[in-house]
Amino acid sequence: MLATVDNPSNAAEWAMGEMINQPNIMQKAVEEIDRVVGKNRFVLESDISNLNYVKACVKEAFRLHPVAPMQ
Repeated sequence: MLATVDNPSNAAEWAMGEMINQPNIMQKAVEEIDRVVGKNRFVLESDISNLNYVKACVKEAFRLHPVAPMQ
């Protein structure tokens, strides 16, 4: 049985918080989203495979702020 102290929505908040504190990283992520998705629609699940920088940012946020406790 696994009990977590955080949940995935908190991890998303941490990812956004990390990017807000590093504007250059936020800018690169926004540029990638604009390039892949455009500015006139929301991100679709089919877009995710092309958002490599954004995926790396999310993975780094999970590394820095894991959902499950590391013991």
